[in-house]
Amino acid sequence: MQVAYRAEKDIEALSSNLSASEFSIDENADVGQSHRPLFSQIEKIGYFRTTRKIKKGDLLFIHDLSPINLIETGKIIKVLGEANGIQVQSEGRALGAGSIGQTITIENQKSKRKYSAEVIDYNTVKLQL
Repeated sequence: MQVAYRAEKDIEALSSNLSASEFSIDENADVGQSHRPLFSQIEKIGYFRTTRKIKKGDLLFIHDLSPINLIETGKIIKVLGEANGIQVQSEGRALGAGSIGQTITIENQKSKRKYSAEVIDYNTVKLQL
């Protein structure tokens, strides 16, 4: 038995703007002989869209979702960083698109230096220092 999430209602294919409230936790899910991994990051569900219609009561598997791009190429985005306990915030230009958890290249607008950063939210990245 595994912890899983079940749809509380029918959800159409390619739906975005998903919410954790659309799913309920099932602490004793029986996935039988399925080798498909379950989706477990319900707190990040809003960063995904469905790949198929999910019926009320269906378990939520990783392949049922596809990450959406939170960063668009060329956009000015928020850049966060932390070093030695000091947090900084700046802006940069995204040189590539990205979804949650992906690493993209950003450019400092003043110095034109390029950095790698992890996508952590809509139009927000965290520098990899």
